[in-house]
Amino acid sequence: LAARQRPDRRFSSHRRQSARDARRSAQPHVVVLQEAFTPDAKAIGVAGGYRYRVGGPSVADRNPAAPDARDRGFAEQASWFRGEASGKLVDSGLQIFSDYPIIAVRRMPFPAFACAGYDCLANKGVLMALIRVPGSATPVVVATAHFNSRHASGVADSRSDYAYRRQLDAAGHFLATSGWHDYPIIFAGDFNVGRSSPRRQSFATAIGRWWRGTLADAMHDCRSRRSGFPVAAEESFRRAKDWQLFGSTRLARLSVDAIRVPFGRAADGRMLSDHFGYTALFSLHEHH
Repeated sequence: LAARQRPDRRFSSHRRQSARDARRSAQPHVVVLQEAFTPDAKAIGVAGGYRYRVGGPSVADRNPAAPDARDRGFAEQASWFRGEASGKLVDSGLQIFSDYPIIAVRRMPFPAFACAGYDCLANKGVLMALIRVPGSATPVVVATAHFNSRHASGVADSRSDYAYRRQLDAAGHFLATSGWHDYPIIFAGDFNVGRSSPRRQSFATAIGRWWRGTLADAMHDCRSRRSGFPVAAEESFRRAKDWQLFGSTRLARLSVDAIRVPFGRAADGRMLSDHFGYTALFSLHEHH
């Protein structure tokens, strides 16, 4: 994820940099991580030289949302052997690193009843940061989340899909009460949509209510234009797990310029992770 303003001006300054500085400039200005459960994973921000670093809900954070009758019935069927009744063993695994100043942070763990299977062992949720972009009077909201997996959760799809829908509901409520709706947003994370029709439908319905105006997806936007879309991004696109949603407001408009994939497969074809790490390059256009 790399939010940019006046990209032509930034490009001209990059051309005058040394080769060493040019390699460093390839780093995104803002990074979001999921599944950063270990100290080594959290230390990526320090190793990468990011001045501003924030983490998501801790292992002890709780969401006070009250369950309804359906939620209580769902919770009564929890399986200890599938991690649903063991309590939280790790935190949310969410991290945001930024070269630009983070001026405010909000965190929300999903409600205790909104998880299924082994995913319940992590205190998953949403992390939001308000980031000041140099040269702009309008800050940008950057959010990240990690939603319940489907088959990997170890329980029936009907159960994991119910938890998924309730997490989407919780995320929507969290965004609605953030008070940041005047600012453009980039919501990047592991949404675990996949190729499941029920999940695609639930996801599309949810994001239509999440922010003022329409949320677009960086991958779909670049791919539809057939420009700035690398072949290496196709595999991640087909998996439909990792999304970078973005939305504009009356104060400023975001547009996506290109997709890059700096972290995908090794030279021998092996995956460097179970996900591709890709960068979306954005421009910020203020309305006057």
